[in-house]
Amino acid sequence: MSSGLVAENEIQGNIKNKHKQELTIAYKNKPDTLDPHRFNVGNSLNISNIFFDRPGSFDEGERLFKQSIAEDVRLIDIENNIWQLRLRKGVLFHDGHELTVDDFIYSVNRIRALPHNTNSFKVYVKPIVKMVKRDNHLIDIQLQAGYAEFAGDLTKIAILPAHYSHPNNQDTFNDGQTLIGTGTYKLKSADLDQDMLSLELYDKSWRNLDAIERVKIRFIASDDERYQALIDGDIQVANMLSPLHLESLQKKGFRVFRRNTTRVIFLQLDTFRKKPTHIWHHDGSEMGSNPLQDIRVRKAISLVLDRQHITATVMSGNGSPAGQLFLDDWPFSSKNLKVPEHNIERAKSLMKSAGYEDGFKMVIHGPRGRYSNDESIVVAIANMLKDLKIDAETVTFPVKEYFRKAMTENRFSINLMGWAPNINGGYTFKNLFLLPDGDEQVGLANSGRYSSSRLTDLIRSADKHFDQSYRNQLYRTASEVLINDVGIIPLHFQVANWGMANNVTYSPSPGSWRTEPDMFRWSEN
Repeated sequence: MSSGLVAENEIQGNIKNKHKQELTIAYKNKPDTLDPHRFNVGNSLNISNIFFDRPGSFDEGERLFKQSIAEDVRLIDIENNIWQLRLRKGVLFHDGHELTVDDFIYSVNRIRALPHNTNSFKVYVKPIVKMVKRDNHLIDIQLQAGYAEFAGDLTKIAILPAHYSHPNNQDTFNDGQTLIGTGTYKLKSADLDQDMLSLELYDKSWRNLDAIERVKIRFIASDDERYQALIDGDIQVANMLSPLHLESLQKKGFRVFRRNTTRVIFLQLDTFRKKPTHIWHHDGSEMGSNPLQDIRVRKAISLVLDRQHITATVMSGNGSPAGQLFLDDWPFSSKNLKVPEHNIERAKSLMKSAGYEDGFKMVIHGPRGRYSNDESIVVAIANMLKDLKIDAETVTFPVKEYFRKAMTENRFSINLMGWAPNINGGYTFKNLFLLPDGDEQVGLANSGRYSSSRLTDLIRSADKHFDQSYRNQLYRTASEVLINDVGIIPLHFQVANWGMANNVTYSPSPGSWRTEPDMFRWSEN
């Protein structure tokens, strides 16, 4: 053989061997469960998205693939609201069974049968009235009269194999017994107690990606420990690092990834109670009325918050100021809404006109370790409120306890929240801004129980319009109603970031910001 051909074969052999090396990714947040139907929260979805597919396809940037396991979704009978879903042929589960309509029907019914919880997926299957199987890959689905958000709902329904028994007990998923999906990777072993998952490339995956063959996922809550593990070579990818860590990594020759996300961080306000639960006069005595029910107080709090300072200093540049729930290029974003100008004097004037010139005492609540710098953000807000003579104490809780107290028990007066919208506008507006109703599965994330008749009418109307452009306009108007009424106080959009070893590359689709294992490759340099 010529020397050139020998050299080429050696290179190809090295690439192939490198392809077989195990990639280790460290995530900050561990999932509550590996059951993909249990909790509609980010830390669980980030992992279930690896193993399970959904028949809905997200817009560019929300998912890595515009393709989905559905070839077509269309409205075929507007009078009776019947949709037709055609599934892709040849999609195989990790045990070799082909995905069919039976698996879709099974998955819908399983979500319906699971116990209620604050972060349930039931809202996405509740509108389904009837399912009629036409053949193994074609199904007609009748929805409630006038319901138009079905295409968005499909992005939330993970498909499980019907030929497996998936009990309500989460342990069978968490130990890997029933974690059988159609994703690019299949589970090799799971030990959540030891904060570890082991994955291997599914060689019959319908996507047929030339991805790294073996991946290990570790869950390391400490930012410093994830950073050090990357420096020491124990891992090759670490997500949600601090800007200081990223700067240090770049100096040491590591690769760094940063990108804006759709996740908005905001304050929820208790405008429901006539007497507040965590607001008092300065002497500690009860207040006869809830100051947050006065829009002047809500506006004052929004104006006194320096969003530029929060993003530049507290977030170390790891965020961008927000004046509404949606990024500028999002279909529900209103061009009429701007980031509020930091204006202490105007805020003081509003407090005086509302009768609270001397301020009050209160508690601001937040999660501990759910969002980037969440505890520091809450402390910064409390310090800014001093300009309004509001003496604010901060209290944070571990994530599970926090969301139970905030959403299930509605305990707080002001609390920190994060939200990442999807293409279904109802997902955001019905969860956050309708009054909580467990039977209807709406308002489940509305911890302040904010309500507006105008906003409710817009949300209900958008549900019933099949023209997507008109529905988007209704949601833009709803955004304006919400923000002008200061139903919430937007703070900033998070920036996704992670560090990588210099022999790892990451190639997502434009706009994507998720640490999906199948988008990492070993560098060929």
